[in-house]
Amino acid sequence: TVKLPPAAASSLASMRRATTVDAAVAAVAVVSLLVRSSDTMASSWASTSLTRTSAKAGDSAPRAANVATKVAMVAVVDDVVVAVVVVVVVRVVTVVTVTDVVVAVTVVTVVVVVLVNVVDVAVVVAVVVDVVVVEVMVALVVVAVVVAVVAVVVAEVVVLVPVVVVLDDV
Repeated sequence: TVKLPPAAASSLASMRRATTVDAAVAAVAVVSLLVRSSDTMASSWASTSLTRTSAKAGDSAPRAANVATKVAMVAVVDDVVVAVVVVVVVRVVTVVTVTDVVVAVTVVTVVVVVLVNVVDVAVVVAVVVDVVVVEVMVALVVVAVVVAVVAVVVAEVVVLVPVVVVLDDV
């Protein structure tokens, strides 16, 4: 059995904490975003029906539907901000390096930007092309899960590489 030097052992412990934090935050973020996305899809469904119904009447329902969609999108962004704050707080509390904090915030931000854009595109497609909302929601869930998993893997690789280098140097 090889006994690791204190510095390397500390790095590994830090890495394990970071892995647990990333997995937990990713899970919470995915669930939260999917819930908000389903709300957005519901809003989109209502918007589609409202647009079709009011098209003949010539009123301003499409404008109201658009506003409802934007409100739903703002709710998604709110969840994203909370997720980023949680990442930063947990990272600081677990005394992980500043680099880890930057990586975590960057990864979460990228995931959020991608998901918000996916939701936005899905809403536009559902409203304009009149696609079945259930199909759009299924596609959104698949994309969200894939993006979240890839983000966590990338984050862990970025955290793992410095630790491996430290161990190699020892």
